[in-house]
Amino acid sequence: MIVLSDTQPVSSGTFRDSYVHPQHSDRCIKVMHAKGLALERAGRKWWLTGRRIAASPHDRELKTLQQLKSSGGLNSGYFPKFYGEVKTDLGRGLCFEWVSGDDGSEFIRLREWLAYPRRYPQLPTEVVEMQVRKFMEFCIEHDLLSTATRTENIGFVRRGGEYKLISFDVKYKEERSLIPRSRLFPAFRKQKIRRWVQKTLDLLDARSGS
Repeated sequence: MIVLSDTQPVSSGTFRDSYVHPQHSDRCIKVMHAKGLALERAGRKWWLTGRRIAASPHDRELKTLQQLKSSGGLNSGYFPKFYGEVKTDLGRGLCFEWVSGDDGSEFIRLREWLAYPRRYPQLPTEVVEMQVRKFMEFCIEHDLLSTATRTENIGFVRRGGEYKLISFDVKYKEERSLIPRSRLFPAFRKQKIRRWVQKTLDLLDARSGS
């Protein structure tokens, strides 16, 4: 079992905390904090089928990773390497590559770049626009109904002398409606993905036009 309780998380999200792996400094472990655990315990049932749907943030991410593996998109370079599930003293964890530049530099979140572009003169606008648009096309092509398109989950790291886009949270987006149209109807699912993609592109266009 991996002991994490004696260290502080390096980042915290809505449902999970991330810790540096104590034996591998180039890896991180995502574990659920109180809000994530409460969501996992709650679960949900579809009224029409009576089938229980896991609400666990971990399971939602694993679902997208499996989808990417099946579609051939997991090794696209857009996502941190996934090392598998691990047991920790804080509960079940997911172990990923620690995202950083090969020169040791930290990643720059797209949300931060959009809000404070002058803080990051080393990351040119044309590089961001080209890579974000290309990644959004990838998400549509691979039917990626997940949090991967959100600006807080996209970052840029310097590798091989240039900045590359990385999406480091790919939880599947569960539908909360009575009839899960995105799951039942592929055309509706694709339309929904395009709407989410467009929201991110609109933010990018607004920044470019300012």
